[in-house]
Amino acid sequence: MIFAIYPKSEQKFLKFDWNSVNYQLLDNEGKISQGVQLIYELNPNKSYSLNRYDFLFTVGPLIVSQKVKEILKPEQEAGFVQFFPVNIKNQKVLDGFYVVHITNHENTTDLNNSIYEKDEWDDEEEYQFSIQKFKESFDWDVSIAKSKEKFAQIVVNDNLKDRLISAGVRDLIFYTKIDYINDENSEFVLV
Repeated sequence: MIFAIYPKSEQKFLKFDWNSVNYQLLDNEGKISQGVQLIYELNPNKSYSLNRYDFLFTVGPLIVSQKVKEILKPEQEAGFVQFFPVNIKNQKVLDGFYVVHITNHENTTDLNNSIYEKDEWDDEEEYQFSIQKFKESFDWDVSIAKSKEKFAQIVVNDNLKDRLISAGVRDLIFYTKIDYINDENSEFVLV
């Protein structure tokens, strides 16, 4: 199976700064060869302990801990991911955390077993899912990708899911089916 990853709990302690340099390159498929400076601001209205998280989901790019960066070393060597430092506004680099750029965009959804509407905008297909069922596997030997059907959705294979769980990552949900209308009908693994 392949699994979409989402946070188990709400994470609103980091705000992405849209004045970051070249952040839009993270939306593109392929490796980034230009300089990227990614800036975040800590939410002063939230209490937080960043060390309890391995994945930090924000409105901007995904942030991962040093632990996840080590787990993803084979993916980095294969060219599936790149890492960039996280800068905190009016402070310094956020030690032990990195923005991850996922270089592959893949078809991840079993469209025959999903319920959706499809729109086309400027030659781009956009899916509005009621139920999204994920494929049994990627179309080729990749372990992590962004979904082509749902912007910014990160999907991993069974092997990478098992490696993340074995390493003790926290606060993640691995979905094999997402029911966007009634989450009780979703199918997932919780860690």
